[in-house]
Amino acid sequence: MNQSRHELDSMVRQEFGSDIVFTFTEFPSGALDLELRRQGHFAVIQGKDNEWGLSVDIADGFGFTGHDHTFSSFDDALRAAKPLMLDPRAPQDAGSTEGWLRNRLTDTTDN
Repeated sequence: MNQSRHELDSMVRQEFGSDIVFTFTEFPSGALDLELRRQGHFAVIQGKDNEWGLSVDIADGFGFTGHDHTFSSFDDALRAAKPLMLDPRAPQDAGSTEGWLRNRLTDTTDN
């Protein structure tokens, strides 16, 4: 990640506004882990260079199986996060009436 902490803060606040709550960790490898919280939604952007992943509102108890969306730049991932946080179901459920959460649930129960 080539941006400074100040530049990253400015980019996030410019995209989301002042009500966004976020934390980030930059690793020695240059990889970035950015967690965003806004209006009851959660998003995570992770990556470096030209490989970025974005996931929104990951259900509790699910192991990480890869990001729901991938991008070739941090800027593209950040821009995509805002509309997905406003309606995380829309892109994942195109044409489906089952609902986003139902698609992530297993058929087993805790009986």
